[in-house]
Order: sequence, then structure tokens, then C-alpha cells
Amino acid sequence: MKLGATLFHTDCKIFEVVESDLAGDYLDWNLVPLAGQTLAREYTLSGLTAGYFVLEGLLVHADGRIEKAYTDVGLPEREIDYHFLLRNKEIVRGRGTLIPNAQVIPIVAIEKFGAYDQYYVKGHAEVGLRVLREGLAVAKLKGPIAFDLAYILRDEKRYSEAVEAFTLAINLGKGINYFCYLERAKLFTKLDNQEAADRDWEQVKRMAGADVLKYERGF
Repeated sequence: MKLGATLFHTDCKIFEVVESDLAGDYLDWNLVPLAGQTLAREYTLSGLTAGYFVLEGLLVHADGRIEKAYTDVGLPEREIDYHFLLRNKEIVRGRGTLIPNAQVIPIVAIEKFGAYDQYYVKGHAEVGLRVLREGLAVAKLKGPIAFDLAYILRDEKRYSEAVEAFTLAINLGKGINYFCYLERAKLFTKLDNQEAADRDWEQVKRMAGADVLKYERGF
């Protein structure tokens, strides 16, 4: 399936790019549709340790209007370099996910750690949060999605919900480092639960050492 004949003409939301000259004409890239409701290792040809993918996305305008779009995703870093839009019946490619007064985000969650702001549209955060919640409900590897949720909720100052998301990620126990305890400690402080915050700061100390604790906590 060629990209130019596939995007905006199919219900499939996830594609893997195979046997293609990525430096050549993007309309000629070969796409393989993937099953699953998230970008997950078990549905890919290359596994999530590598690979290049195209995901259906949403172009969210500053006024709240939403259009269908696509993004690429390169692994293992979970980088998004391009977006794809339909303009005058032609598929056009642009750099990044930000365009004047609009932003493109994937419409499917990714079961791999990466930059949470790939799903964060300031002023319309609920659009990305909905994508992540739907992905979390069906994902096998929930930790990365829970982290994406937690950081967006933190930035949106929805502190109680952010604590719940960080707690879920911590309880899942995979890919955990001291940053999640550090972030949750700060949130507990904002919620006036100093006892819980102190427990998380102690965990930061155990995992990262006294110097890191002093730097991050300030004393």
C-alpha cells in the first residue's frame, strides 16, 4: 500500500513503513496496516525497539475545530518529525506537529516511553487526555501511557488526577525511576498531604541519593 493512495482513504489508524526510501517521495512509501488499538510491540513487524510508523492523528485548531491528520513516529526514541494533512485533495507533509494556530497529535496511544507533550494541546488538553485514557483502557503495557497522562494532568494543575496517574504508573513497576516519586511528592505538597510527600521524598533519596534529594527538594 502506497502512502499516497492510503492515507485519508482507509479506516486503519496504524501503519508500519517498510522497504521504502525514506529520503525519497513520501507518497511512495510502502505502508503495512497494523492491528490493535494502540501502537504496541505485539502488533508490529519490527517490535517497538525500532521501526518507523505512521499513525492517524488529529489536527486541533486553537478555536477547537478538529480535522483528521497523520503523524510519523520513529522508534526507539518515539520521535515525531512530520505531520500529514489533506489539502485540495492532495496529501501534504509538514515538519513537526505545530503549525500556525493548530497542533497535530496522534489519535492512538503508544506503549513506549516518550515525550508526553506529543499528546498535549494547551487550551484543549482534554483531546489528548481522551486519546490516552482510551489507550490505557486497552493497552497491555500501561506504564508509558499512564506517565503521559500524569504529566499532562500535572501541567494542567489537575493535581489529584495527576497523583492517581503517577500512582498507577508506579504500581505497574516497569520503567520506574526516581522522577515519578519526585513528581508525585511535589503534587502531594500542593495537595497539603505532607506525610505522603515525605514518603516519596524518602524514596527519591533511596533511589537517587542524598545529593539529588537536596537539589530537588531544596533542603
